[in-house]
Amino acid sequence: MQLESIADHLDRIDLIARWHFAEWGYLDPSNTLEAWTVGLRQRTRRDQIPTTYVAFLSQKLTAC
Repeated sequence: MQLESIADHLDRIDLIARWHFAEWGYLDPSNTLEAWTVGLRQRTRRDQIPTTYVAFLSQKLTAC
C-alpha cells in the first residue's frame, strides 16, 4: 500500500468526496455533496493541517 497526498491527485477529488460523504455525510443532515466537495478541496495543501492522504494498492485508489 502506498500513501500519497491528495494534492497529487486533484483529478480524484470528486470521487473521494463522494466516498467521504457516503460514509460521514449523515452526521450533518444539512450538508450537501457539493459543500462537502468544496470542503475537501480546501484540504489539499501539503504544508497545513487539515490535509488528506489517499491510499493506493497496486496503483489503484483504495482509501482516503
